[in-house]
Amino acid sequence: MNNRKVSSKEQSEKDLTMHEAFINLNTVPTHVMAWGKWIEEDLSNEKLIILFIPGNPGLLGFYKAFLDTVYEQLGGKVPVWTVGHGGHEIPNSTLRPIPIFQSNKDLYDLNAQVNHKASFIRKYVPKDTKIIIMGHSIGAYICVELLNEPDIESKIQKSYLLFPTLEHMADTPQGKFLNKFVRYFVSILVFLTWCFITFLPSVVQTFLIKAYLFLTRSPVSFINEAKSFLKPNVVRNVLFMVMDEMEKVNDRNDTCIEKNLNKLKLYYGQTDHWAPPSYYYRIKEKHPTINAELCNFEHAFVMRNSEEVGKIVVGWIQEDFNI
Repeated sequence: MNNRKVSSKEQSEKDLTMHEAFINLNTVPTHVMAWGKWIEEDLSNEKLIILFIPGNPGLLGFYKAFLDTVYEQLGGKVPVWTVGHGGHEIPNSTLRPIPIFQSNKDLYDLNAQVNHKASFIRKYVPKDTKIIIMGHSIGAYICVELLNEPDIESKIQKSYLLFPTLEHMADTPQGKFLNKFVRYFVSILVFLTWCFITFLPSVVQTFLIKAYLFLTRSPVSFINEAKSFLKPNVVRNVLFMVMDEMEKVNDRNDTCIEKNLNKLKLYYGQTDHWAPPSYYYRIKEKHPTINAELCNFEHAFVMRNSEEVGKIVVGWIQEDFNI
């Protein structure tokens, strides 16, 4: 699908460097953002790209300020791409609906999302182009799983894992909450979302979303992302994936981690309820030489600290690659 769209003239100059579109990937319309060269342009002269894999929900707009910062701080020298999770964003066009959940659950679980990202790399990253891969939360888990693929592992030069959910998610404070309460109300939450967008006028929806963002001290600028999330199909796919994570993210993949120690950088949070500090100390005990550290940012760093974390990541890249 060659339907790339460019940011409008009214947006800031930095936004003009970002292109976005929905592509068809593993039969699912998938949101992609690219800073620098677009994924379908001639990349023969690009020896390195940065690929970012989001957490869950995989709505790319939440990460825009972070990736803006990474691209700008690197002086636009390296293309920066991010690919969303299948089923977490729906294109506005009704001509390309996402596959029906009930008969296509295998397109939306955790394994499918790993395969989804592997397919993207194999299709769009040229043979001789190397990758710096970054992942947030469950995106970090996906990064580690991609290192298990020999043809992809050989392309990855470095993997920066931000607030990584690599093990025993069901045992974390957030995991316990989801398993005890949210798991039993998924259908109700999907129904309430349907009621919200069906019966409330758009102006009321906007008011309530803005009020929620204000009360939770979240940027009001995320209103479009909140609206994208509040769709029954999206809510169902997001919750289906997170429940699948509770079941599948158990023992840490120490074999893969040990094999790729020189490629990994892990960034844990002191107050993280998805990847608590105890998991940081646990991985350091198992792999004493691993490059990992604790910080004071929250797990959902994009809510308040996108630029700060972006500059930190750029510092790592500049140190590792002399860019």
